[in-house]
Amino acid sequence: MAERLADCKQEDMASVDHLVIGAGVVGLAVARELSQTRNSTTTLLIDKNQQFGMETSSRNSEVIHAGIYYPKESYRTQFCVEGKDLMYEYCAKNHVPYRQIGKLVVAQDKEKIEYLHRLHRHCAQVGVPVELVSEKRVLEMEPSVCCASLALHSPTTGIVDTHELMGSLLKDLTENGGGDFAPNTKAVAIQYDNPGYRVLVSTGDPDTPYMCIKAATVVNAAGLWADQIANMLASQSKHDWRSKYKLHFAKGRYYMYTGGPSKIKVQRLVYPVPDKNITSLGTHLTIDMSGAIRFGPDLEWVCSNEDYDFDSSIGGRGSAPSMDAVAAEIKKYLPRIEPSDIVPGYTGIRPKLQTPGGAFRDFVVQEEADAGLPGFVNLIGIESPGLTSSLAIARMQQQPPLQPDSKLLALRVSTIENLYYCDDCSEIRCNRCVIEEPAGYHCPNCLFDVPTASVRSEKNCCARNCFQCPICTHILSVVENDLEAKPFSLACSVCCWDSREIKWEFEKATGISAQIERMKQDDKQIKEYANLLEYWRSVHRLSATTASAGLGAHTLNSGQFKHRFGASVMPKTLTDSDIPEYKAVAYVETDHNRVSDLMAIENADYVSRLSVNACCNEPQRVRLSMKLARRCRSCHHILIKPESKAQATRFKIQLMAANFIPKITLPVSLSPRLASDVVLPQKPLRAGTAVPVVLRFSNPLYSEMQVCVSAHPQNDHAFVEIHAEKFSLPPFTELWEYDEDDYDDDDDDNGGDDGDGRSSMKQRGVVDRHGNRVAIQVNIMPKIPTDNLVIPLWVESTHQDDMDVDDDVKVDAKTGTAASSSSQRMVKNKFWVYVSLGCVE
Repeated sequence: MAERLADCKQEDMASVDHLVIGAGVVGLAVARELSQTRNSTTTLLIDKNQQFGMETSSRNSEVIHAGIYYPKESYRTQFCVEGKDLMYEYCAKNHVPYRQIGKLVVAQDKEKIEYLHRLHRHCAQVGVPVELVSEKRVLEMEPSVCCASLALHSPTTGIVDTHELMGSLLKDLTENGGGDFAPNTKAVAIQYDNPGYRVLVSTGDPDTPYMCIKAATVVNAAGLWADQIANMLASQSKHDWRSKYKLHFAKGRYYMYTGGPSKIKVQRLVYPVPDKNITSLGTHLTIDMSGAIRFGPDLEWVCSNEDYDFDSSIGGRGSAPSMDAVAAEIKKYLPRIEPSDIVPGYTGIRPKLQTPGGAFRDFVVQEEADAGLPGFVNLIGIESPGLTSSLAIARMQQQPPLQPDSKLLALRVSTIENLYYCDDCSEIRCNRCVIEEPAGYHCPNCLFDVPTASVRSEKNCCARNCFQCPICTHILSVVENDLEAKPFSLACSVCCWDSREIKWEFEKATGISAQIERMKQDDKQIKEYANLLEYWRSVHRLSATTASAGLGAHTLNSGQFKHRFGASVMPKTLTDSDIPEYKAVAYVETDHNRVSDLMAIENADYVSRLSVNACCNEPQRVRLSMKLARRCRSCHHILIKPESKAQATRFKIQLMAANFIPKITLPVSLSPRLASDVVLPQKPLRAGTAVPVVLRFSNPLYSEMQVCVSAHPQNDHAFVEIHAEKFSLPPFTELWEYDEDDYDDDDDDNGGDDGDGRSSMKQRGVVDRHGNRVAIQVNIMPKIPTDNLVIPLWVESTHQDDMDVDDDVKVDAKTGTAASSSSQRMVKNKFWVYVSLGCVE
């Protein structure tokens, strides 16, 4: 295959910017993110199977995890905690079925109870909301569940329809992002072709069995096959990662509950305490979106990543346990279960970097630039909680690939004006760290406020007389026509289009939308479309599968793998005899010439996409605009909340970072008093020549702030010397009094206090103090010529924050009045600042 790949000619290769290998939920999320955040690039997603998500992504518990088990600094915890919020937000926005139902982790002995206490402390450090509940409380929550005096309740755990989720991600990729998905396409060889990569794929087409693709970046999201994809480049890498990235396969069996709700009824997920190395979370109870109960998975190490047989294993290290053994495990937390209540369901295989009995291994999310392969990203060992983490992992692919000689590109840069500040958890937040939610809806044309409850019924459009012209998209006006039976119509003042051209005439000048709906009730095409839509919905319910977005194929929902016995390979696909015959309700004349033209098309690349207005000569209702509120992703504290009124431009709540952290600027000029002592650098700068740079810090708070500044230790572009690494910023106030003594040159060199509470200016490296501002001098010597010299500085600011304590209210015995007490806390913020100094010659 390597010879075949080397023989590929440039003109014969298909070229893309981003190639993602593997169409599981992680690959779909990554491809969607690349296609939507980089509009000027091309993204191709390939998978060796007939449809997306046919392996691990469709053979799991369909749980949105909270992120409570794994080490705090691990990728599993970080991606899970962030991905959970992203998942709930995405599902709500895109109408993907999900439910946040919570989870109970139950303990059955003293050792397990101690583990729950450790887990509770761990969740407090990670920031995941959980609570310890007593046995009595567990029985109130879930009467069918038993525990040994204690359980851990995780309220943010949920479930999701994984197939609907993957279908929505694929729709975003192919329809909204302009990307492409190629099933039945298997990567068989990869070669680094600086710059970029050559990828040889097999297509299964007898005419063109192989195809060569040239990609600028390649993302390996192949799941069970990710180590094999990585090994295609192992010989070209500076590091041999064959043993490091070797996958081990853990098969898990799922069992379906058939006892009925009269015997066992639960509303939450129920988990036992996991094993020591978190190899498995145990045979737990989960619920699918239809409410059906299932148990699993158990754990069996197997040698093949295609061993889905339920009863036996191919070279495995065990066999299927008996129903009595499975029921015995479940009885520990569900005592009423009997072996006759469960039947075999389906199996799934998890790709594990962890060896059997070995220590914990984290996800591999690594761009292999250090191995000499820039632009090649490995996503290996993505098992549980991979489904929950998928959107967070995808967000890491937003930025351009890092170059091996540029360590600073790993930092995300935002202007201070675009950063938020959470005063509840005292953290700086960017757009990636917030949750958006609608604060109000309004029509951008008439500025009419629309209640949230009626937005969906109005199809997210204005219900008043707001329509766009089908020709020029300008807003139409209601005009009155003389000597007409229906005297009103819609007309465009720009292109002179009139709704009478399509026989749209109205009796009244108000309620145009309602009159149009009444006119469409007798339209044959509208009736036939509604009937056809209901027919396909019935077929969809009958088949229990969902059509792939844009592919016309079916991919199976993991919740439907309910074979009673056997390997549970795939549910039976409907035959033509199972599908009911379609019966039309209205006769619609068919344009046979148009149908013949469409059937004659062989290459879809020549079919242009038309806008809505180009395909329809009817005016379109103006879509509603939305004002967004933003919350902190960690504590859900409101950061931005605009007024819901359309005319209002102010914010009810606006917590911006610029109002809480010191503002840093490069002064254009200095005061005349300092102009003789400090000289601003002349541009352009010259390599090898040291220049003084003045940085001005200003305090936006009403309390004094302590600031610590340090340079990046690995700056390859300049030497940086900071004299005043620590200094204080006076508090902000509306009125200032200045004394000449404040700037007395006889002050102590180390700075001091002038008796009025203000620090002295003559601190080493401090060149100016004025009000709440302090200017410091930084000496910089560029090393090499560059178009823009960027100096990263690490800034730490500390200040005291007053907190009202409502529970500690003291009453004055003499006056009888209550005086609220307050406490103070030290708030410390840390952040990177990039100082741009321009060209270096």
